[in-house]
Amino acid sequence: QISTNTQAMRAVLVCAVLLALLGPAVAFYERGSEVISLKNKNDFEKIQKSKFLWMIELYREGCGYCQQLTPEYEKTAQKLSKMVRVAAVDVEKNRELAGQLQSAYNFQIKGVPTIIALKPKGSGTAKERIDYNGPRTSKDMAKFLVDRMPDFSQRVTSATFSTFEHLPDMPKAVLFTEKSGTPPILKALSTKYQGRMKFAVVDKSDRVLVDLFKVKTFPAIYVIKANTDIQTTPPIPHTGSMSFAPVDFFLMDHALPAKDGSDAKAKDKKAGSSSSSTTTTAAPSSSSSS
Repeated sequence: QISTNTQAMRAVLVCAVLLALLGPAVAFYERGSEVISLKNKNDFEKIQKSKFLWMIELYREGCGYCQQLTPEYEKTAQKLSKMVRVAAVDVEKNRELAGQLQSAYNFQIKGVPTIIALKPKGSGTAKERIDYNGPRTSKDMAKFLVDRMPDFSQRVTSATFSTFEHLPDMPKAVLFTEKSGTPPILKALSTKYQGRMKFAVVDKSDRVLVDLFKVKTFPAIYVIKANTDIQTTPPIPHTGSMSFAPVDFFLMDHALPAKDGSDAKAKDKKAGSSSSSTTTTAAPSSSSSS
């Protein structure tokens, strides 16, 4: 017979093993998370006014399935950072906001987690709801979103380039790519700079345009100033990384100004970050020289 003490010890060991396997309690989208935590009326208005594609998870903290989804949902937000708005609402803590979303987009939360996408219609901010019922992995959710991102770029060839080049009063960005579809970065940037810059995508195989722009590596992006042509005013090449933030700041310098002043705020933030990192890296050299 097994003693009561032995049984108790075994029970403790089993609990310890389960805790080790499950890890610490899942924290839902705290500060520092790429997932936008939606809580109130202001957040609802932010969605309403946005030109971007949104994915919204409706969850509650005590839900085991919601906890299982959290790391994959976080990865999705990281993959598409700044390109798609990946957000979440705690339906118990933020009942009013959950009700607003259901009323505005005509759906009911029948269980959690519920995941919806809100896709802008045309070039405005009105949105249609698309329910997400696919696999709950970051790979599948990211693909679902990329396929539905708004895209305000156009495919251009050497036969149609002149028409694009001479569109009046607007600077133009031209991306040379090896991919058959529009890359998500360009979809997002064409959305952000809608009404401030025109976007074109050129295939690597178009040797006439590749030679005209003197493209050496792919992908590559160039800006044509408003009301100019590249025969008289050479296009401006982006020479940095082709990740979202560097390309964004490059285009920001050449797009028409934002009416809300957001460009100036972004540049100030970038300048603050740069000066902060410069100060941080300079400190050790001064101490080591003393």
